[in-house]
Amino acid sequence: MLCALLFAFGGAGCSNAVSEKQVRAVEDLYQDGDAAFEQGSWAEAEENYTAALSARGLHPDLYVDVLIKRAVSRAHLSDFARAHEDLALASEGAVSVERIHAARAFVYESEGKIAEADAEMAQAREIDPSVEPFTN
Repeated sequence: MLCALLFAFGGAGCSNAVSEKQVRAVEDLYQDGDAAFEQGSWAEAEENYTAALSARGLHPDLYVDVLIKRAVSRAHLSDFARAHEDLALASEGAVSVERIHAARAFVYESEGKIAEADAEMAQAREIDPSVEPFTN
């Protein structure tokens, strides 16, 4: 399932034909996205995560993490529809979904949908009581 999901984004992670240079470039995009995310530079984070998802060589283990963080970045940018799309896509390939529920709670909260946000965070904490919420 995850490989099919990744194939929809240019086969990221599913091919042995990816060069070491491509892998390093994607890892740099991922790390740049994480640095921007931690600094609250949401547009830069979204841009780097989008580039990492579009490039070949993104490790499958990172794919869902990038989708979650891009969704949170998009919520900060008030791009709620695409944030929800990212989380729906992440749900298809996720092994543990508590972070997806926490991210979805943040998107709903950002939209002003508090009841939905509370319900999503409750689901996240039901799966893993230690899950941290995403914040502004």
